[in-house]
Amino acid sequence: MITVYGRPDSSAVARVMWTIGELELAHQRIDWGGSFGGNDERDYRDMCPSGKIPAIKLADGETLWESNAIIRYLCDAQGGNDFLPNDHLRRARIEAWMDWSPAFQAAVSSIRKAYKPGSANQSDIDIVLKQVEPSLLILERQLSGQDYVMGSAISAADFALGVWAHRLWRCPPEAKPTNTPATWAWIERLQARPAYQEHVMAKVSAGPQSIGGG
Repeated sequence: MITVYGRPDSSAVARVMWTIGELELAHQRIDWGGSFGGNDERDYRDMCPSGKIPAIKLADGETLWESNAIIRYLCDAQGGNDFLPNDHLRRARIEAWMDWSPAFQAAVSSIRKAYKPGSANQSDIDIVLKQVEPSLLILERQLSGQDYVMGSAISAADFALGVWAHRLWRCPPEAKPTNTPATWAWIERLQARPAYQEHVMAKVSAGPQSIGGG
């Protein structure tokens, strides 16, 4: 049994929970962080020096923190899948996209912040869309002609990027980029996956409280 510490509307927690769902691992999640508090408790800081969420505790009592590190561990521990394969070059390429994911998160976050319901200024939104276009097009080019970030099979690269893809999808039409058709098709494929539906679509809110992993 894996215990996950973190609130469900956190992007960092959602990507870990999605990974757990895809791997069909026994787990429990404890509400932690944000309005639930607990980040600065001594026992939690012993598990997670940064005090951010998520952190996990394994059945043997060992702990791990930082969402991408947790994803890597979970995929490695299960083995026998293409999420994070043993082939060194393919694995490194997957991890490169995981390491790049904060740039995609920053781009989507900028779009979300530019849109203020009831007082959104389209010219301001258009400026932000232009500013973040280079980052969005990096992913768009990678997805062109293939189902997932690394080809025909889902991988840890998708786990790292897919939660913020859902946040982009939840933006209103006037704040959505129009030159990323491969990205939208990829998001639709993610949305068809039961684990994504359960741990990302049903749990990740569109409100500002869900930005970031703290």
